[in-house]
Amino acid sequence: MADESKSDDERRRELIAELARSRASMSRQFQHVAYHAAVPKRVKASVRRNAPTWLAGAVFTGIFAGWRLLRPGPKIKKVYLDPSTGKGIAREDEKRPSFWMAALSLVLQILQPVLTSFVTKRLTGYLNRDLPAAR
Repeated sequence: MADESKSDDERRRELIAELARSRASMSRQFQHVAYHAAVPKRVKASVRRNAPTWLAGAVFTGIFAGWRLLRPGPKIKKVYLDPSTGKGIAREDEKRPSFWMAALSLVLQILQPVLTSFVTKRLTGYLNRDLPAAR
């Protein structure tokens, strides 16, 4: 009978040890998942550690996007023919987009200082709030 109670004690110890190992394993897995789920926190930490690199990347991306989006497209000349005479005719509706593009360009030129000031204030406020104070 003593052997049976000893074996029960051993089984209990084994089960307790196995439960402890399982809990530790689950804890490690949960920490791993929590770390990978906290993307905004990791991005903020990365920006704090590597601020010059992030700023250089943002400037490069802005310059590249501006160069890519604002360069003129290929010049394609459309010629419309009059069906009765076979000669080329001018179309008045082709001039309308140029007027709207000029108006949009004028509005953006007027708003550029305001937009630049707004973005600068937001970025400096964000960086001053998140970066540790220099001593």
